[in-house]
Amino acid sequence: MSSITVQLEGPRAGVRRLMANVDEAITYLAAAPAELLALQQALRTPVWTSSGAQVAIAHPAASLAAERLAILAQVADLRVAVLPADTSHAPLSETVREQLRRDAGNVLGVAARKRVTCTPGEAKEEAVAARTHFELGCWLNYYSARIGRDGPEGLVDRIDCARRLFEAGMPNPGNQFFTVFDFGERQSDSLFEMGDGDQVKAALLAMAEAAPDSQLAKSIHAMGWQSPAQQRAAACAPTL
Repeated sequence: MSSITVQLEGPRAGVRRLMANVDEAITYLAAAPAELLALQQALRTPVWTSSGAQVAIAHPAASLAAERLAILAQVADLRVAVLPADTSHAPLSETVREQLRRDAGNVLGVAARKRVTCTPGEAKEEAVAARTHFELGCWLNYYSARIGRDGPEGLVDRIDCARRLFEAGMPNPGNQFFTVFDFGERQSDSLFEMGDGDQVKAALLAMAEAAPDSQLAKSIHAMGWQSPAQQRAAACAPTL
């Protein structure tokens, strides 16, 4: 999945006008539906800065969407800069990160605050997962509210969320990230149970074929999954 951050510099009123009129403004550029979708999604949650706003576009059509956004911003008298992509850190504010760090050190207290059931043994397991895989937990927290969405934007998020779990060697994390990061068995199941599970699986298999020695490929092997090519080879193998 492509991810691009665009810095819009200028008065906030200009940024807000661009946000409010993106549907109408984009039509004269003859943008494809995927590009419009990427822009709509990105402009819903800008990060306001002292000089304007940052807009993160995470979508297969991110590059084209960023080009469209740059044109629209210039028409709105906003200056534009494309920032280097950072896919290693979840796009959470530092305030949210600090809260998650504190929560990871007091899992039972968080369970009481959120009114969820958590035994001392489960709390110990979650604390270990949080210490060992904190950044993964941040990504799961980020995706927890996104992977249940229908449509292509939800599919992109489900694929990327599943990819990160498989790359961490945790295709079935259970509830290890539930109390602190709000990602449990229900969210894990949603990755493959939103009507496009075959597409999610196919995307992961393609990644594994491209990098057969990766941890993602090892996780897929542990799941017993086979790519179409492997299935054909197995079907053609002679039987003894």
